[in-house]
Amino acid sequence: MLLHAYFPTELREQFLDRIDSHPLRREITTTVLVNDTVNTGGTTYLHRLREETGASLEEIVRAQTAARAIFRSSVVWDGVEALDNTVDAELQTRIRLHSRRLVERGTRWLLNNRPQPLELEETVTFFGERVEQVWSQLPKLLRGADLEWYQRIYDELSGAGVPDELATRVAGFSSAFPTLDIVSVADRMGKEPMEVAEVYYDLGNRLRITQLMDRIIELPRADRWQSMARAAIREDLYAAHSAVAAEVLAEGTVLPPRSSGSICGSGRIPRCWGGRVARWRRFTGLRRSISRICLWRCGRCGRCCGRIRR
Repeated sequence: MLLHAYFPTELREQFLDRIDSHPLRREITTTVLVNDTVNTGGTTYLHRLREETGASLEEIVRAQTAARAIFRSSVVWDGVEALDNTVDAELQTRIRLHSRRLVERGTRWLLNNRPQPLELEETVTFFGERVEQVWSQLPKLLRGADLEWYQRIYDELSGAGVPDELATRVAGFSSAFPTLDIVSVADRMGKEPMEVAEVYYDLGNRLRITQLMDRIIELPRADRWQSMARAAIREDLYAAHSAVAAEVLAEGTVLPPRSSGSICGSGRIPRCWGGRVARWRRFTGLRRSISRICLWRCGRCGRCCGRIRR
């Protein structure tokens, strides 16, 4: 409990009941929450998310607190802190920044996809264990470029002296964010998260969504508007990926497993989706080309894309 953690151990042991009735308990809890939000998100974090999402400060703090708990960012930060004077400080900073990025994306997702204001305990309970279940199996779920990226990050961290458990967790940062969509789809369709996860990541490889995401990341963000446009495109892609996975699951046709590494053994990519997968591949190729044109011609996404759409 945040209020209890604020006080020294001796006071907690001797006066726990009096702490619960402390006259400034609300103010103390608020201070701790805001401090944690700024310390983990940065000094401009609350202002940026308020501008980008239109959410209130209370809603942002609630969502960020939930995201930190769901992704267990404190475990990563504590693990990184324990490596002081053991690994390069630049590497520690990179891990913290990657963790911050994951939490920020999770915060946006919760603000955009869950009723506000969030019920913290209910939200963390619903997502926490399910997200962790999928995250722990990422090495078996990932395919193609995603798996290569995961292995590359793990090898780099492990080679730099980062403990195996922490290196494994950090290597999964890039692929962990979609677990929120996966859990949401599983709940909506009455499926197990692992079943949805296998289809989701397999589709990501078949449709080369990672390559398209790389093109989005390459888009410029020299000002606030470019950053917001890039974030919106990225979120649209995640939403489309989630929707396609849900459609595949709804089809329900079972094929032989795609590989021996399959966890569920479902191979749940319907035969009738062969043509759709091909069309999506052409679509992603077109979008990559459009992104390059935008970067070359006008330095931002939207102008050229808008002309092509019209």
